[in-house]
Amino acid sequence: MNPETTTPKQTPPPTSLPKQNLMSRISDLWIWSKTHKRAVLVAIAIIFLFIIIIFSVFETLRERFFPSKDNQAQNQSDNQNFSASMRINTNKDSYTVNEKVIVTISAHSQEQAVAAFDVLLEFDPEYLSLTTQRKPLLSEYMYFYNSFSESSIQIAAVQQGKDISDQIFTDTALFEFEFTIKKAGTTDISLIYDRQSNNESNLLNSESVDMLSNVYGKRIEIK
Repeated sequence: MNPETTTPKQTPPPTSLPKQNLMSRISDLWIWSKTHKRAVLVAIAIIFLFIIIIFSVFETLRERFFPSKDNQAQNQSDNQNFSASMRINTNKDSYTVNEKVIVTISAHSQEQAVAAFDVLLEFDPEYLSLTTQRKPLLSEYMYFYNSFSESSIQIAAVQQGKDISDQIFTDTALFEFEFTIKKAGTTDISLIYDRQSNNESNLLNSESVDMLSNVYGKRIEIK
């Protein structure tokens, strides 16, 4: 008789190995952190500072573009104390078809320093078409050309640097644009200003209070 052959049993891998590896890594990390305390503290400080910066930027942008009702009311109340103005000027009052129109936006801040400004300009595309976007006129400000559409231009600018005490507008030209006349008639170029809106023309001081009280558009005749 042949002796019976038996197949040796296969031992399954230990199920505790992944857990052991995890615990080993945690232990190694703990040991490393104890021997590199300064690096750990610096890393925590950097992360904490980064979180604070992100939160501050978020709050600033939120309050700038979506102010609370209390702040809106406060800004409107503060606005009563200012009489700053913004005006549209053209190189002349009467034009002919296909002629170029130079439009300049100027502002007067009534001896108050200006930290930032927004301009929302509207025009009739049946009469005017934007030809040239000219260079910003104020080197002290960083300009953001927010949007250009068929009938409107929106621009924002904020002062570069911290000291704004000397940035006072006295019929100061903010920027220029060139338009081309398309047809004869009478048309208006307007500045949009509405204290109840977040999307409007404004002149802001260092406290983000809108100092703008009056805007003046321009009517041109086309022969």
